[in-house]
Amino acid sequence: MLLLWMACLNPKVQDSAGEIHCSLQTPSLEIGTGESSFEPIAEGASLVMVHGPQGGWHMLGSMSLLNTGPVVELDFRIYDEESGVIVSDNHYRVGLVMDTECSGFYPGMYGYLNVSGLSVGDLDTPPELLGGHILRMEMDANDCTASQDEAGQCVRAERWSNSEILVEAALDPIDM
Repeated sequence: MLLLWMACLNPKVQDSAGEIHCSLQTPSLEIGTGESSFEPIAEGASLVMVHGPQGGWHMLGSMSLLNTGPVVELDFRIYDEESGVIVSDNHYRVGLVMDTECSGFYPGMYGYLNVSGLSVGDLDTPPELLGGHILRMEMDANDCTASQDEAGQCVRAERWSNSEILVEAALDPIDM
């Protein structure tokens, strides 16, 4: 009985039907938006460059992950497609809101915009430099830490998931 109980706690053990536990299946990531929940966005959709109360700008990203553990490392980058310049680069370690045993989401990630690499003379703000541009939002996530990998609990190199989506940078009404 003890062995059966231990097998149930170990996701590396296959169930009686021969299926691999969801936490060992290939993870997949979907990029969306939303401040308090995951909201899918379509390729090419407009996404507002929010003019924050402290004077900076950000774009709001969210992610949904399948076949994952509840804690992930996440890199969230935004590129200006025309120039190839990265305008936002953020690293997070987050606890997901779990929908099921092996799927969850994390909303409300700020992609803080830095357009210093695009500035030309007096043009130095996101609305001036990115309004109407196509931006590539990219996310990479991993639910296996280096210490878990070293302990043989997972293989970090096999737990990466990646997604990207093109969006149009829309102006915040305050910037119109």
